[in-house]
Amino acid sequence: MLIVIVVYVLALMTSEHQVNAVTTCASDIRKVLLETANEKNNIAEALKQLCTFAKARATIFFNTDGEDYRYIAESVSLDDEGKKYLRSELFRYVSKLHTAKGTTLNILSIKPNKHLYKTNPAFYNFLNENNIFDISLSGTVTSANHITILAALNAKRGSQVRLLAEKTSACFSMALYNKNYLNKTKLVATTDSLTGTLNRVA
Repeated sequence: MLIVIVVYVLALMTSEHQVNAVTTCASDIRKVLLETANEKNNIAEALKQLCTFAKARATIFFNTDGEDYRYIAESVSLDDEGKKYLRSELFRYVSKLHTAKGTTLNILSIKPNKHLYKTNPAFYNFLNENNIFDISLSGTVTSANHITILAALNAKRGSQVRLLAEKTSACFSMALYNKNYLNKTKLVATTDSLTGTLNRVA
């Protein structure tokens, strides 16, 4: 009985430590993402922090508008077609979950296991051929079926990184909006609307 209690307490302490680590990292990532003074580089820096925490091969952030950001920790041999195929499959999984559950935010892990082999053998083979043994991701779907995905490839801290992605995915989208919006606002403020040349504000 005493051994069971000790094991339970140790497991509880480990779990609490992991949650605290995720919370701290999430706070750091949010700070980077919402720092408008550095909007050109904050998404790349946040992906680097996420990748380091997750001990992942790579982290990626992309959406159905064609925005695509990535941080590579280890060599990734995917060519353009491979990257396109990976994105399309992840979009399909998130869209399918959204349709089935009706939820805006979906967290999932995709592994090349027996279930994937039965349900999607082409994707199973693709993952194995490219040495991808885990994709931990957070997918957001809006009412207009606009999909945004934040994912880590081969994360050694899979369960923690999925929690971290859940806590930070909205901030990645906000940072992307700020980046695009602030750039457009700056352009309007510093150029002449008729000629396109720099005005006195610039």
